[in-house]
Amino acid sequence: VLDVAVVLLELRAASGGRCDIGVATREHEDALARRFGVQRWPSIVFLRDGGYVATVSGMLAWSDYVAAVGRALAAPVGRAPTVGIPVRAAGEASACH
Repeated sequence: VLDVAVVLLELRAASGGRCDIGVATREHEDALARRFGVQRWPSIVFLRDGGYVATVSGMLAWSDYVAAVGRALAAPVGRAPTVGIPVRAAGEASACH
């Protein structure tokens, strides 16, 4: 969402430049959302060395954004909030017995 794009540079500046910014193209948005458990747009996904750290979703008040970024920058790498197993349609072949 373009609204959050405007906020990203300001958030980076407010964090003292402690993070880099990448923006997903529309073409890759859905795959990234599934990978990182994003269910609400706009969302900012924080990664460290390729590992998931946090997601901040929705348009927020400035002070809430700054606080969320601070928490994300201090948080350890962890597991993305996804199911963690592939979900298949009924009747679809499975590797399970």
